[in-house]
Amino acid sequence: MRTKRSTISGMALGAVALAGLAVSGSGCIIGTSSGPCEPDLFVPFEIVQNAPPTDPPITCATAGAVEVQLDVNGQTSFMDCLPSMSSGEFAVPLGGAGDYLLDLFLVDAGRVSISAAHPPMIRVSCSDFVTPTVILPVNL
Repeated sequence: MRTKRSTISGMALGAVALAGLAVSGSGCIIGTSSGPCEPDLFVPFEIVQNAPPTDPPITCATAGAVEVQLDVNGQTSFMDCLPSMSSGEFAVPLGGAGDYLLDLFLVDAGRVSISAAHPPMIRVSCSDFVTPTVILPVNL
């Protein structure tokens, strides 16, 4: 039996440097599989100020966020939102090919969602799948 895991990675872009973050998530593969088809789902995201038309990137500190949450078919993975972080990527192992519903949330210290994104349902085959970058707009 394969060990079930959930890995999340994030990246914060600084003026000069790139910092990395790796955090364990729920520890489970999402969905079920009876065969070798267990693709990974990669969900990149960016935090922006809700200021059309440019929607400039902002950091977690500016947004007042402490955590990013990704819900895939009802199973939630978490990532710390470091003060200098403005973007990142979740990597979630899936239990097989199929349709997956995603919800992404930016959460403040009071555990209140300050931004949410609900991309359309995605269909994943047996290959790893990278979604388009999900934008999390924040009203300042």
